[in-house]
Amino acid sequence: MALLADPTNPLEIFEVVAMIGGYFNPWKYDTSCGFELPEFLPKDILSCTLVSKTWRAALLPILWEVYDGGAMSSISNEVVSKYSHYFKYITNWSHPGPFYCNRLCSLEIEVNNIQYYQMIKELQPPITSLTLIHRSYGSMLELSEVDAKISMIAPAVTHLVISQGRITTIAHLLEVLTGYSQLCKLSLDFVHRFDESLYSESTMTSIPLPQPYLVLPSITTLHLCCSETLFKMVICCPNLNRLEIIGPWVSWEDIDNSPPIYHYCPRVRSLSIILHEIDTGAGRYMPNDDDLAELIINLTGPPGTGKLNSFEATLAEFGSATSQALAIHAKDTLENFKLILEEAYDIIQQEPYDGFRHILSNCHRLKKFSVQNECEQHKTEYLDGQWACLDSLEELEIRGDWYRESPQLLEDIEVSYGDGGVWIWCGERNIYAPLGMLEIISANIKQMPRLCRLSIGGNRFYKVKKIE
Repeated sequence: MALLADPTNPLEIFEVVAMIGGYFNPWKYDTSCGFELPEFLPKDILSCTLVSKTWRAALLPILWEVYDGGAMSSISNEVVSKYSHYFKYITNWSHPGPFYCNRLCSLEIEVNNIQYYQMIKELQPPITSLTLIHRSYGSMLELSEVDAKISMIAPAVTHLVISQGRITTIAHLLEVLTGYSQLCKLSLDFVHRFDESLYSESTMTSIPLPQPYLVLPSITTLHLCCSETLFKMVICCPNLNRLEIIGPWVSWEDIDNSPPIYHYCPRVRSLSIILHEIDTGAGRYMPNDDDLAELIINLTGPPGTGKLNSFEATLAEFGSATSQALAIHAKDTLENFKLILEEAYDIIQQEPYDGFRHILSNCHRLKKFSVQNECEQHKTEYLDGQWACLDSLEELEIRGDWYRESPQLLEDIEVSYGDGGVWIWCGERNIYAPLGMLEIISANIKQMPRLCRLSIGGNRFYKVKKIE
């Protein structure tokens, strides 16, 4: 039983205890299997709830903030139901309930599970993030039926995820989405065209848009994961700011001779691409370096007119076409460049180093340059020469699978600036790096007045301003 609080003790102030509780995370995620496997570990917080009534009142909302039925399967339904009014995030509903989630802000729905709809109808929780999952392979997702059951919460939703759905037309999807008046981010994960004549999904052709097509002005972020047949939906989002693509996409040249994307979405500032080599599976076309360059040009328009300031990608190939597209069409706007280059086994990779040089020598507003090269061969010549971004660069990260130790100390980091800043580091002072890399970087950092973060291999350096 919790003890009575001592009102003279600052550690009995509710807000202070709640702040302390923020450092106790009851969730642990195991990634050894290739994906995040959650584990619920409440022991530490439960012990703290016994300190006093104040501690119990402040920590219980933190302990029961997230409900994951899979990770909490060993907890009795009675206990889960008792504390369900604390739930803010629900995923993988497996307890029968009832749940009393009047604080709920994020909900993952199995579209065929009636429990969700009953709770939504009775409590109408303030949900802002909604995920609709359709696991019935070989059948079509009836979005209209689902929407009719959750229409009372739709106006408050700002992030909608539709996962594993199969639809016949974009028209029905757009009609449903118009009811989400505050929707800022739309995520479509493994959503494909359902061909009723073949009773299967089609991944090779784009689903045609209805004419005239509906516009979704509130959407600023569009996330497409293995949903290439819906790629043309970008033109329905005139205020699109960020485009995220995982897996292949349909070439824009194959879509009805449409005008470039920037004609419909002139405000795109951020592009994120994840394209693993294994994405060629299931008969999907693997976009190549030229296809990615075409996408960048379609988003940015003629040189000097685009607004793209962030490019983040995980690729099996980064070639000259993509790098030149960025260096020419985002020369005056690109501020963030982050690339993870994976080792490829079934394609002949272009060497990426000239591409890196194009970015560093042309994009003069670059603030962050991050490259993680998982390929076996490493060269440092691309770092040599005059960088256009020396005056603007704030973060520099270069990582790779290096096995040769360079014993040089990065003393130049600490003596290059006379502004009184102090550099601290995480890792060892003996840095593993290819031959010549440290010498080139040491010479360049003397010309980087804004540099505050540097990561070489697994070693990270941070600049801390001197406190007067």
